[in-house]
Amino acid sequence: MSLINSLDSISGKATRKPMVFGDKWGEGEIFAEYHKLKDKTMNKLEIRITRGFGVPHRFVLAYMRDGSICRFDRRPFDANAVTLAAETTASPKRRAADEFKYHPSSADLLQSVALTRLEVELHLPPMTDVILVFSACFSLDKDPEARRYALLEYNCYFFSWTIVMIVVRHILPFELPTATTVESRSRIRLADATKSLTTKIVDALLNLVLDTITSFRQETGTKLYPGLSKREMAVWGLPVPVVRTLMSQCLKVRLHFGLEKELQNRVQAQLEQYTPEILNHVLQNQTKVDADVKSRLWLFDLSTAFTPHFKSKALEIIWDGILDTLAQGHADMKPEVFDLNINQLPTLHRLKYRLFGKNVIQFSQIWNEALQAALPAARNAGRGISQGKSHGDMFKLAFDAGSAAALEAAKDVVARTKDSINNPKRDKMWETVWSVWKDVWETTRSNAQKEVVTLIENTLEEIVGWVAQDVVAELGNSQAQRINATIQYDVSFMPT
Repeated sequence: MSLINSLDSISGKATRKPMVFGDKWGEGEIFAEYHKLKDKTMNKLEIRITRGFGVPHRFVLAYMRDGSICRFDRRPFDANAVTLAAETTASPKRRAADEFKYHPSSADLLQSVALTRLEVELHLPPMTDVILVFSACFSLDKDPEARRYALLEYNCYFFSWTIVMIVVRHILPFELPTATTVESRSRIRLADATKSLTTKIVDALLNLVLDTITSFRQETGTKLYPGLSKREMAVWGLPVPVVRTLMSQCLKVRLHFGLEKELQNRVQAQLEQYTPEILNHVLQNQTKVDADVKSRLWLFDLSTAFTPHFKSKALEIIWDGILDTLAQGHADMKPEVFDLNINQLPTLHRLKYRLFGKNVIQFSQIWNEALQAALPAARNAGRGISQGKSHGDMFKLAFDAGSAAALEAAKDVVARTKDSINNPKRDKMWETVWSVWKDVWETTRSNAQKEVVTLIENTLEEIVGWVAQDVVAELGNSQAQRINATIQYDVSFMPT
C-alpha cells in the first residue's frame, strides 16, 4: 500500500510524459514548452507533499507572476511497484520520468493542492526566471546516475530539493568575505602552525649541518687526524650514527640557545605578514575565482575552488617568507655572543663544552657562524625571483650562495681562534677541509634538497589548506544574504 501510494499519488496514474531534452542546452521539446510560456518570471517556489498513508510523494510548484503555475514531478517511467521494490537492493535501471505540466490558472490546482502539505515555501526576488528550474532538470537528465529513478536515492525527494537548492544558489550567489574577516579567524591557528613549522625548520637546519659533517668525514677519511685532539679523534673514529648523535647534542645547544625562540617569533611574524597578502590577492581580485565559485553547488566544495588561487599566490612569496625568516631569525646571533654566554648555559650543556675543550668550542662556533653567514647570503640570492622557478631551483640558488658565504665565515672563525688554540697541525687540518669544501657541500645539497623541498611543499599545502577552510567557514557564517523562505521540518503525512 505504501509503495503504491508513493507511485500513484496525485495524477500518478496518468500516462508518463517525461521532459525531453536535447543533447545540448536549449535543444529539445521541453525548451519549446518553455518558450511558449506567456510569463517566465517566478514569484514563489514550493515543495509540496501528498497526504496519505505510506511513503509520501514530493513535487515542485513554480508560481508565475501572471498567476499561472508550473509543476515539476519525478516518478519512475515504468511504475511497476514489484519491480521497483526489487531494485531497492540493487543498482537502479529504471529511467526517471521527470515531468513538467503547465497550469494557466491556479484554480486548476486548488483541489489537488488541498490534498497536500506544504514543506518548503521560497519567495523569490523580482525577475527570477523559471529557466533556473529547467536548468536543474536538464542537469539531472544529463547525469548518468541522477537520471535513473531509485526509490531510496534518486527519488522525488532528491528531485524536489535539488531544484530548490539550485534555484537558491543562483538567486543568492556566494558573497566572498573580506580578507580582514578571514584573517581574524586564521590568527587562531597561527600559534600551532608557528610552533610546528619552527621545529621543522630547526630540525632541517640541524640535519643539513650533520649531513655536511658526515660528508666531510667520508671525503677526508684519516686526513684530519693530525689536527684533532685525542678526544676529538675518539669521537671522529666512532661509527657514523654515533658521531651524528654526539654532534647533534653539541649543535642542538647552539641551534636552540637563543635561536629557536627568535626563529619562532620570526615564523609567526612572517605568517602574519603573508597570510593577509595571500587573502587580499585572491579575495580582492574576485574575477579570478568567480568562475570556480559559480560552478560549485555545495558550500563545502568551495575549498577546492579557492585552493588553486591561494596556492598560486603562495608560491610567489613562500621562498621570500622562508628565507626572510631564517635570515632574520639568526641575525641577532653575533659571533662574540657565543663566548660571552658559555657560563650562562644550563649546567649539563656547560659540562659538555668543558668535557670536549676548546677544540669543540671552535668547531661549534665554526658551524654556527657558517649558518649565520649562509642564511642572509641565501636570502639575498633568492630575493624576489622565486616566481616561475621550481622549489629545487630556488633551493640550489640559495644553497650555493649560502655555501660560499659559510666558507668565508668558517675561515674567519679559524683565523680568530688560531692563536688561542695554537696548533699548526690543526691549522693544516682546516686547509684540508677548505680544499674539499665545495665537493662536500654539493653532496650535502643533493641530500638536503629533497628534505627541504618536501618541507616547503607540505608547509605550503598546510597553510593554503587552512586558509581556504577559513574562507569557506567565514562564508558559511555570513549574514549578508538571507533567504525569504518557510520550511516545515516536521510534516505530518496522516490525513486530517
